[in-house]
Amino acid sequence: MAQITETIKYYKPTLRRQDMQGVLEAMADEAIGPGERKALFEENICDLTGFNKAYALRTMALSLEMALSEMNLPENARILVSPLSPSVYGRVITSLGYELAFADTDKQSGIMNYTSGVDKCDAIILYIPGASYPDERFKEYKDRIIVDISKAVGMKGFSSFAKYGVCSFEANDVISCGGGAVLLSEDEIESEYYQDEAMSDLNASLGCVQYKFFNEFANKRREIYQNYQNAVMRSSAKNTIFGSPDADLKTEEINASSFSLTMAGRVEEVMKLASKSKIEIVKTFEDSLAVKMNLKDDSLTNSVFTAIRTVSFPLYYFLKSSETERVSKMLSHLM
Repeated sequence: MAQITETIKYYKPTLRRQDMQGVLEAMADEAIGPGERKALFEENICDLTGFNKAYALRTMALSLEMALSEMNLPENARILVSPLSPSVYGRVITSLGYELAFADTDKQSGIMNYTSGVDKCDAIILYIPGASYPDERFKEYKDRIIVDISKAVGMKGFSSFAKYGVCSFEANDVISCGGGAVLLSEDEIESEYYQDEAMSDLNASLGCVQYKFFNEFANKRREIYQNYQNAVMRSSAKNTIFGSPDADLKTEEINASSFSLTMAGRVEEVMKLASKSKIEIVKTFEDSLAVKMNLKDDSLTNSVFTAIRTVSFPLYYFLKSSETERVSKMLSHLM
């Protein structure tokens, strides 16, 4: 048997050489600052998400800050979040002088559970880590809700749950602009954040290219996801597919943004096996509030368990068939 020499990277940006024409045009037109391409990218994101308005900004922190500022919250407002949320939530919320509050998550979807504390908060940020929708009862509090669809972009039902949405476009996101994010809204917004911190045309050009081929890329990811799913079913291990285990992969809205397993055994053993197999995997929630704040509260048991036991495997358009087979083989042999 030939020795495996090349490591399968966890992530590669979905940008092909022939797709870079739009970016080159932006540079040739000296369209580096915010302009026509930013406006076009905002239209693209509205089409993908179902929100009426989109405001492309330079960072996710700015998008969150702008959304919270639009909600006219009282001083010391209480903001309810999931422990699985990215750590940037904590930095933004505390910097604005608001109180950070937590609600536990569903074990499979990773989305915040609907709890009795919902009505006691001034605002709620629903983080969507996979291809699932929140509890329908959250719709009653739509005017208080911001939904983060960074991992679920392409699914259009979230505007019925939230007044505002946010979506990140960092290097390893579903759509990457090399940085930046978007604030989504049902209504038009006039804000100094948008005027001063809008995304550049150069970054927006990267997003426009990926929007053009979004369905093609998503179809390939769904195909790979299905292969991984089948491999896990062949394994004797009691690991759980996280995020969208029962998703209908024939549904075009399911973007199959990642493939993650919540491990029944020790994560360290899986990391060692992956390293030996020369497959790069990551701890899914390494940057979560649960991990960064070392949360141990007994009322957050699902979130804490998920945060420390979930790992993600390579899933992107440029994976070769031979690489997909290697990952599938590893998944089927997990103990």
